[in-house]
Parts: sequence; structure tokens; C-alpha cells
Amino acid sequence: MSVTEPSVPSAGQKPKRSLAGLSLLVGIIAFFSLGAPPQQPSPWLVLTALLGVLGIVLAVVHLRRVRQNKSLGGRALAIGGLCLSALLAFCGIALYPVHLGVERVRCIPHVTSAEQVCKAIRSYCNANQSLFPRTRSWKDDLVEAKFVEDKSKLEFDTGRAAGTYMMNAVLDGAKIGDIKQPKETVLIFEVAIGGRPAGGLEDFPPEPHLRMGYVVGFVDGHAEVVPASKLKDLIWHPLGR
Repeated sequence: MSVTEPSVPSAGQKPKRSLAGLSLLVGIIAFFSLGAPPQQPSPWLVLTALLGVLGIVLAVVHLRRVRQNKSLGGRALAIGGLCLSALLAFCGIALYPVHLGVERVRCIPHVTSAEQVCKAIRSYCNANQSLFPRTRSWKDDLVEAKFVEDKSKLEFDTGRAAGTYMMNAVLDGAKIGDIKQPKETVLIFEVAIGGRPAGGLEDFPPEPHLRMGYVVGFVDGHAEVVPASKLKDLIWHPLGR
């Protein structure tokens, strides 16, 4: 009487079968990466998309091997990993531009407010022989000259964040006409309420009010959101002081 030996999977089949479970595991990790810290969701959305793509690749490779060798298991795992990874890759790719769009919209009131302050300072310069207001009392000077109604106009409160502006201390006693690169020269920047009226690069708060960076107003009158890594690239000492 012959005895049939139980079939033992070859060593080469184990890594092939493990691709199915690995694709599902990658999909699960991608799912949890969607629970990103709210302060920095963008890198996590990119990670979610990349993990989703990796899960898709692993699942597809395993399913192709199953098609070639019917004895391989893990087809259900691979299909589960494929569906989950595809869904999360789509979420990561689709949500990334949506997130950027939302953040840009949140920047608008901050940038608009800073530009209004820059405009008031430029109006002061035009009425005072091109001289910038005294940095130690620039807010009082703008109110006294009636370029702003009161100091509250030199603060901002968007509902999500509140603060005030600090003027570039290097501009004290300078003339606006002496600034050779007004588009890159810092005039004001957002800070927390309660600080001194003028300062420099060292006075930025540790964390910006906006996820995209710090709001900075420039001598030419425009304002923009500047990432923390780019602050040092701005012109802080236009007169070589």
C-alpha cells in the first residue's frame, strides 16, 4: 500500500506568497498615515500615496505569479491589499492639491492685512521726504499721521490666529528711495502680540501662524508667505548696516 507524502511548499514559494500579506500590510500602514499631525499633513499625504503605490505593485506582482502557478496561495490577501492600497493611493494624490488649495485660501487674509500695513508705511514715506517712520514708534507715527485709524488696524485676527507686526529695525532713519531691491527687502513681518515694535530675523516666533510659513511684507508694498527655510534668503540689511 503506497503512502502519499504530504506536499511541502518549496522554499522559493514562501517569499512569493508573502508578497500578498506584505501588500495588505503596506495598505494598512498607508491607512494609518492618513492620521497625520494636523500641523504638517502634506508630507504624510505624500507618504500615503507612495505607500499605496507600493502596495499596488506588490499585490499585482503576487497576482501575476498566482496566475502562472495556481498552487500559490494568498490570492484573497493580494486582492485585499490591492483594493486598500489603490484607495489610499487615490486619497493621497487627490487630497494633496486640495490641502494646498485650502492652505492658500487661509493665507489670503493674512497677506491682505500685511499689504495694507505696507501701503500705510509707504504713504507715510511719501509724505515725509521718503523717510521711514521711526522704528521704535512706527505704529504711533502712522496713527498720528492718520494713515491708519488706530493701532488695532496694525494687528490681525483671522479667527484661527491673532498677532501683530514687527518692523525691520534696520530701516530706522532710512529713506525708501535708498532701498535698491525693495521687492526682496523686508519691511514688516507677523509676530505674536506683546513684543517690541521693531526687530529682525531672530524675532520670528518658533512656529508660524500658517502651515505654509511666515507672512512677510516687503518695501515695495507686497506681502507673501515665506517658508521658514527661506527667511535667511531675504534682504534684512539693505543699507549694509
